[in-house]
Amino acid sequence: MTPYTEDCISITGVFGEPLGYPMYTKRNVVPLLVHEAATGTQPEDTTRMLFDRGNYLYLQRDFAPKLAERLLAKGMALVPTDDTLQHITDVYTCNSHRPMEERVLPKIPAGDTLEYEFRVAGSYFGITPPIYLRNPLTGVVTRHQYPYPAMPPVRLRTADPLLVALRAHTLLSGLGKSAPGPALYALSRAIGPYSDKIPHRRCPPLPIPPLIAAPREWWRPTSPHACAPQDSDHLRKLSTTPATSDGSLPVSRKRQRSALTAEGPLPKRSRTVRPCIPVRLNPSRAAKSKSVWSVPPPSRTRRLR
Repeated sequence: MTPYTEDCISITGVFGEPLGYPMYTKRNVVPLLVHEAATGTQPEDTTRMLFDRGNYLYLQRDFAPKLAERLLAKGMALVPTDDTLQHITDVYTCNSHRPMEERVLPKIPAGDTLEYEFRVAGSYFGITPPIYLRNPLTGVVTRHQYPYPAMPPVRLRTADPLLVALRAHTLLSGLGKSAPGPALYALSRAIGPYSDKIPHRRCPPLPIPPLIAAPREWWRPTSPHACAPQDSDHLRKLSTTPATSDGSLPVSRKRQRSALTAEGPLPKRSRTVRPCIPVRLNPSRAAKSKSVWSVPPPSRTRRLR
């Protein structure tokens, strides 16, 4: 099983505390309405799904806009395995021949053991930024260039595979058959008949799912040799501070000074007394003006021709 999770991916190479970003913040979006029509899900169940832990991806703050719903960026997504996509496709296809009350939900095992593929369909407005991947066991940061052929599979901590598949279909749809892959393309074909049967109804305003802070044990180094220095100078700058033998961070200089102060007062430095320089006393402006006006003007002499 791959050790990488979604919070191990970054755009800038700076890794910090991840945040839980909701994949969907509104109930009346097309993917969720299609899911309601394909499985017979009630609107209140969809609303409850927005605030469930399966709607969240725990991402780095710089990488979140690429996969979160607040920035509709196309061409970059985490895609479930072909078996998961095929199961969703089969359920949607079978439900199209059943009445609404007899339609069933896809049965996908929940958990963080499923692996997802990092897939891109093209550049984002001509921009192909490098992707930085941090190994959670060793802390080694590797740099991957577009189209990222060496990206390993990724596990998602709490995300629902069904919502991830619908999100991947939205991000990679309309880019041809080869871009999303055969399995995701087959899912788009199964979703097609439901797109024309979406009921148009107004939804009352609902609160937006909030951002969730990740548990601290998810992003703290788990190895005493985490974040080892790299051969490249660029990656060496990206590595964080190495941990100590007990897994805690090293004591900073400020803490060391505080510890010395607690043991005893520090000796004061000797200061040399500088000689006092007398203040220069300039005459006031009024005295200067008075002295100028007191000078008589030069007399003019008449030149004789």
